Amino acid sequence: MRLTDVRCNSLKNPIGIDDIRPVFSWKIDAGQNDVYQLSYRIQVRDEENNLVWDSREMHSDQSVNVVYEGNRLRGKTAYIYDVTVKTNVGSVLYSKGNTFEMGILNESEWVAKWIGRQSECVSGKTDKQDLGKILIDMMEGKDVDFTPDRKLEACNTYVKSFAVSETKLLKKARAYVSALGVYELKINGEIPCDVRFAPEFTDYDAYVEYQTYDIIPFLNGGLNTIEITLADGWYKGKFGMLGFGENYGSELAALIQIEMLYEDGSRDIIASDESFRYYTSPYVYSDIMIGERYDARLENAEKTYYPCKELGIGYEKLHGICAEPVIVTQRLAPKAILTSPAGDTILDFGQNIVGVVEMRVSGKAGTEVKLEHSEELELSENFANFIDGFNRDQTDYYVLKGVFEEVYQPKFTFHGFRYVRVSNYPGEVKAENFTACVLGTACAVSGSFTTSNSKLNQLQSNIQWSQRGNLLSIPTDCPQRERAGWTGDAWVYGETCCFNQDCQNFFKRWLRNMREEQFEDGLIPIIVPYSAGYKDIQLQSFGTHTSAGWGDIIVALPWYLYQIYGDKTVLEENYEAMLKWMGYVEREASSGVNLKEGEEDDPDALERQKYLWNTNFHFGDWLYPSCSRDNGESDMLGSATTTKEHVSTAIYANSTEIVSKVAELLGDTERQQYYSKLNENIRHAFAVEYVDDQGLIDNDLQGLYVMALAMNMVEDEKRPLLANRLTELIAENDGCLDTGFMSIKFLMDVLTENGKKETAKEILYQEKFPSWLYEVNHNATTIWERWNAILPDGTRTVTSYNHYAFGCIGDWMYRNLLGIRRLKPGYKKILIKPDFDFGLESVSGSYESVYGTIAVKWRLENGCKKVYIRIPANTVACLEYPDGTCETLGNGEFERTFS
Repeated sequence: MRLTDVRCNSLKNPIGIDDIRPVFSWKIDAGQNDVYQLSYRIQVRDEENNLVWDSREMHSDQSVNVVYEGNRLRGKTAYIYDVTVKTNVGSVLYSKGNTFEMGILNESEWVAKWIGRQSECVSGKTDKQDLGKILIDMMEGKDVDFTPDRKLEACNTYVKSFAVSETKLLKKARAYVSALGVYELKINGEIPCDVRFAPEFTDYDAYVEYQTYDIIPFLNGGLNTIEITLADGWYKGKFGMLGFGENYGSELAALIQIEMLYEDGSRDIIASDESFRYYTSPYVYSDIMIGERYDARLENAEKTYYPCKELGIGYEKLHGICAEPVIVTQRLAPKAILTSPAGDTILDFGQNIVGVVEMRVSGKAGTEVKLEHSEELELSENFANFIDGFNRDQTDYYVLKGVFEEVYQPKFTFHGFRYVRVSNYPGEVKAENFTACVLGTACAVSGSFTTSNSKLNQLQSNIQWSQRGNLLSIPTDCPQRERAGWTGDAWVYGETCCFNQDCQNFFKRWLRNMREEQFEDGLIPIIVPYSAGYKDIQLQSFGTHTSAGWGDIIVALPWYLYQIYGDKTVLEENYEAMLKWMGYVEREASSGVNLKEGEEDDPDALERQKYLWNTNFHFGDWLYPSCSRDNGESDMLGSATTTKEHVSTAIYANSTEIVSKVAELLGDTERQQYYSKLNENIRHAFAVEYVDDQGLIDNDLQGLYVMALAMNMVEDEKRPLLANRLTELIAENDGCLDTGFMSIKFLMDVLTENGKKETAKEILYQEKFPSWLYEVNHNATTIWERWNAILPDGTRTVTSYNHYAFGCIGDWMYRNLLGIRRLKPGYKKILIKPDFDFGLESVSGSYESVYGTIAVKWRLENGCKKVYIRIPANTVACLEYPDGTCETLGNGEFERTFS
């Protein structure tokens, strides 16, 4: 029996945090059943072994989110903490020597200056007139005449040599580093930590992270050299639907502060200032979306050094790390090398991924190899790029220097692809010379499951790969077209996301950005971070910066995280922002009047208008399949227009219910009662305005019935009527779903919870368009943005083939097919309730909760159901049998067989 996975702020031995009240957690690896924590004790010491906090023995079973309550923590100081736990079986468990280290806590501790080029950059910004019309025309499938900025500049490397004492022993050495742009740091030619795209994508106008590196292993006594190469990244590079550059600025900047502490107590500081110089690197250009051109001949060419300029930028926006970095998470070999009908050589990696290709190559100096990336080939198997918008080249060039073997891996760009067209490669293109490096935020895998149905297993794989590719610094909508933090996608997919990976820190950092982006009136924008290009486009296109569901992420996501990880601080951190958003929504709803014909003189109808969010633009049930134009393409704007009023009001009700619950948890009784009453009024207004006595909604669409049932928008006696009509609509649609972005999240739950399991089974196993298995049958390896990305005849359309939103069925599959359900926040109490009636012979899988591994494995055998269950120590679980009876299991390992 032992303590495992001891963490501070959900990170293992973090370095460079700036949270002065960090939280601690641990798990108990029991090795036997029915083990519970009786008490804990945490002791924290500083670098000089001074005790700064002793929690003393706390008689509590709390083992997650234990808040530090000691002396004020000091910046740039490492702390060691020990955890002692006593259990109900008499064991005393210890975990000693765990660490966390504070970053720079006060602006006065920064000695370094932000540095950049001496030369002035000529702005390449595009004239942003009529951008709204351009975007609307694109959505409607019209040709547009638009040329965005194509200005590309070389990456510069900033360098300084410095001395380390040869007579004194180094005790500690740290490098504190940030940039406007993205950077790669080298100490004496070595990379101290192979993170990518640091300091990552944030709202640069208000929030910039810095990283802290332990550089002792890379320093030598005597002369040393520090180098930092800057690339455009999201700060200056081109991204978004229209491919704008300079979303945050036209000049990159670097900030470097090295602090060295010797054993004798003396210190040296090396700080970026005008003593640094810069030279033009071999990166001829590197753009986050267009791609990269690297000329290896410049590595050994004579360098021209230029003086740096101090830029006068302050430190008030800087924050230490609070989440996992972007790294290479996996490496894949090509599954095949294809020769297309056009004669092109194409690498097929067998999986749509996000990342770059590492290439080994030998040849003459000056040979230029071209790598082009695409998610799909044409039906003819020729290479094609199916990405709409601008600046989506996804192309890398490598110019050889002419040595025996050269290795090239792009560092400042990434692509969404399965296929790579290789041009001008010297010699034979062999699989062993190419590796796909999968990139993503290093969120630990927390969930997995397999079934006896191979197509459902492929669906689960598609969901996981889409998630893996779109968790890159922020939760993106897609990795090849926009790469933007669309908030509606996370509203839909957030719970599935947290089943598959540990996203607690990842989402908390994004919420921190979201609070910075919140408007003064409480509005939450549709995209976070909300770059300048998107602000212009959204306002011109739709007349507003937000939408129901998209803005409601500030309410939903903290609630998801609290429920999944049991951390109340996420509610406390975001409560004010929640209230500001709800204030905005209430004003918008109550000030709008959209009376139906004949209601002008009806005082009740006028009163209802206060509670119906039925004015201004909303995305509604975006992209529901049956809403299409004459040519069969999705009518995106039409899907918004026909559903926005009902969807917005239902989500308004849902958010008020959540905020009421949050207020109760935080002891805000007045607001709890206020939002509970507001919720009641919204639901009543919806039921009267939109639903008739027969349970028919005035706009007779599947998604609206799903939303009404999921959000409890009608009286209990009417629920069967709505459920019946929903199943009728599905039957009329040839047994296929017709749900869009907002309603798809709830479709399967609404069917199974309202006595429509047979319809749910038909939806799950449906293979006609639109369905999840239609995508599987068309060889999808990720989730598509649109259900008909590939047409029944195999024709590829211009869309995203890697969009995780419709993968939200994953949450339902974990809870229903595998049977892991949460009864208390953080899975402190667990319900095991597999549904054995979905035509499966077996299901197995697990979820790594904050308390430990929850595992379920079941199979049908000779008319019996055999179930194996593993429940982590310090929790309790119940097993619900098919007849509705429950058995309390406690924790440990259990096997049950029943008919």
